[in-house]
Amino acid sequence: MKTAGLIVAGVAVVFVLGYAIFVVASTMMTWGVLLAVSGVLSAGAAFLAVLRMRDRGHDVIKVVLSAIVAAAGTMIASVAAAVIINYHTACAKETPVERMRVCRLAQETRYRTRRIGRRGVATGKVPYNVYYMYMLNNAGDTLSMQIPQSKYRRLRRGDIVSVREPRGIFGWRVLELEN
Repeated sequence: MKTAGLIVAGVAVVFVLGYAIFVVASTMMTWGVLLAVSGVLSAGAAFLAVLRMRDRGHDVIKVVLSAIVAAAGTMIASVAAAVIINYHTACAKETPVERMRVCRLAQETRYRTRRIGRRGVATGKVPYNVYYMYMLNNAGDTLSMQIPQSKYRRLRRGDIVSVREPRGIFGWRVLELEN
């Protein structure tokens, strides 16, 4: 029963991290404060792990490994939670539509991964394209956003697009393209 719980927890963590990576693509944020706060939290978690393991009489290697795992896990979880909470607290309906000029369109070729044996993964040979749009807002900032291929084909450099920039609970902007 304990193994099943660990498997379910592992799958849930993978889905949450994947969703956080998806959300980061449309969030304009400063990483400094977030990493500083997450660093303090992860240092506290590492300290608590060291205290707990030392009281149980474990050797130094196990204590150090548990501190590293606690720090890394807390860092990843706190960053993912902050990004997801900010994304879901941004209210686009209250934010006015801002008109921005497209300054550049870009296309990036990526390759699907392929399996090599039981545990190996390598870069595959099947390419696919990811499309980006770079815009200038009224303040003069250049903002980037991943867009679908259909939107990429319709846009040209110099076109005007309507974008909402609502701010979440932490003050980070979330870009939402209007249709």
